[in-house]
Amino acid sequence: KIFSDWDMPEDTKEKYFMHDKINDISERREIYSRSKISLYTINRAMVNGIPHQCFDIMGAGSLLITNKQKDLYNHFTNGKDLIIFEDEFDLEQKLLIYLHNNNERNEIIENARRKINNEHLIIHRIREILSIF
Repeated sequence: KIFSDWDMPEDTKEKYFMHDKINDISERREIYSRSKISLYTINRAMVNGIPHQCFDIMGAGSLLITNKQKDLYNHFTNGKDLIIFEDEFDLEQKLLIYLHNNNERNEIIENARRKINNEHLIIHRIREILSIF
């Protein structure tokens, strides 16, 4: 199944074989780690920042497919660390490509995990904050 926090009609969930929304964070991490792909759509009203779910998904070892968010490009490379889709047609194409291309999907997952572990853990943010003082 594909995991997504995206609320969508039941017939759409069945079309994409989507997992139901889960609010419990430990259960969500378990789902992320077992999912080949996790679809997370960033709310268009969010102008800056990266939602923690993006970091959680990549850190858990699932391929993150998400929509455009300016700050993603400041920290990650599309096609190397994650996959960014343009519209619904592009999303469908990318889901098909990465569901069936294990080697490429796993390479992106490993790149993302490495980047998360090397640059985006809580300790990195603490050091960043402390360096200001």
